[in-house]
Formats: sequence, structure tokens, C-alpha cells
Amino acid sequence: MVHLGLILAQRVAHSMLSLIFCFMAVSGIFILLGAEFLAAIQILVYLASVGLVVLFGIMLTRRQILEEDFE
Repeated sequence: MVHLGLILAQRVAHSMLSLIFCFMAVSGIFILLGAEFLAAIQILVYLASVGLVVLFGIMLTRRQILEEDFE
């Protein structure tokens, strides 16, 4: 059900955390299947590289603050 967190999250940061959890779950499945090398590649490539790029994109994106957010 974590994949629903990616789609249904109200904030982009929550969606990003759900994406990181999905990547960790996939690497955990690789470990359970005995493919430790693929799990290491999954962690190094997706969590480190893609996760950081998306996180910096979120931080650098300017979001308009509406008055409705504070109500």
C-alpha cells in the first residue's frame, strides 16, 4: 500500500518519503531473493542518486503560499 502514498500524498515531501520507502522495499525483496548485488545497486543508484536529485528539485522549486494553507 506504500505505492498509494506516492499518489495520494498531499505534500510533495511526503510523496518523496514514500518513494524512498518503496525503493527500500524493492531492495529488501532483492535481499530476500538472494541477489545482494542487485540490492546494493538499487540502494546506491536509486536511493542516493535519484532520491537526492528529486529532493533538491523539491527544495529549489518555488511554491506559492496561499492564504488557504493557513486556515
